[in-house]
Amino acid sequence: MAELCGRIEQEQESFSAMFDQVVDVVSFHNPPGWILDEDLPGVISTYAPQFFSEIDYAADSNQRWRDEFPFQEGLPARAQLLVHPVLWGDSDASTVDRLREERDTIYSRIDTRIESENRIWVGSRGLDSEVGFERS
Repeated sequence: MAELCGRIEQEQESFSAMFDQVVDVVSFHNPPGWILDEDLPGVISTYAPQFFSEIDYAADSNQRWRDEFPFQEGLPARAQLLVHPVLWGDSDASTVDRLREERDTIYSRIDTRIESENRIWVGSRGLDSEVGFERS
């Protein structure tokens, strides 16, 4: 636990300096079981009891809402709701497929930007940007 708290403190210092304000909240991605329902010294954890077990908690992790929406009996007075909009889509797809789509979208944006600003990049892809023909 001491090693984890040290790493959290390092991250806090980095983010606090970067954003010029105190960062005192931490949330873990895919937290191990021993993090859940624990208070951590010197930091507010989104998985501390007051945010996790003492109130209602729902997450769409692994697209769990695909079949059943959270809070079927109505919205609770207090809840923590964890959402991953990158996994949402108009049609059904697996988490891996959604992440591949996101990767490809980001790659395409980067490629388009570089292509519009760098003639060397365009040439390296077999296209001549000045006359619009493929190189052999």
